[in-house]
Amino acid sequence: MTVSQAVIRQVSDELQHYVYALVDPATSVPFYIGKGKGLRHAAHGAESLIAVDEDASERGAKVDRIRSIRQAGLEPEVWILRYGLNRSDYTSVEASVIDVLMSFPIKPRPQNELRAPLSERTQLTNARREKARGGCCTSR
Repeated sequence: MTVSQAVIRQVSDELQHYVYALVDPATSVPFYIGKGKGLRHAAHGAESLIAVDEDASERGAKVDRIRSIRQAGLEPEVWILRYGLNRSDYTSVEASVIDVLMSFPIKPRPQNELRAPLSERTQLTNARREKARGGCCTSR
């Protein structure tokens, strides 16, 4: 299914400031956490198409992962984790998500198991949602 650029732009504008994860669709494991506004979540795919001469850095590892996913015939998924944030809050949310994922590794999903944002509500005993808007969707 192809989504028009106008729809993507409208949805991105509605999100305001947000925190997102780039997720490997073969494993459902996030490999990059970012924050953005507008079409930032889509910029990584374009980055991976452009050859840039730079050392092995965070950007290099991210781009290598995107290229690897594409070589397998797939596209990275974009999971919006929180949206409608103000500028100062989205930096804190991004840092918190990175801290959690660096502390508690996620296992690749077994074959045919579906994973989606907020689909593991029984994992936490305090699965309440605060007033900031939470994850809503994935983009492929």
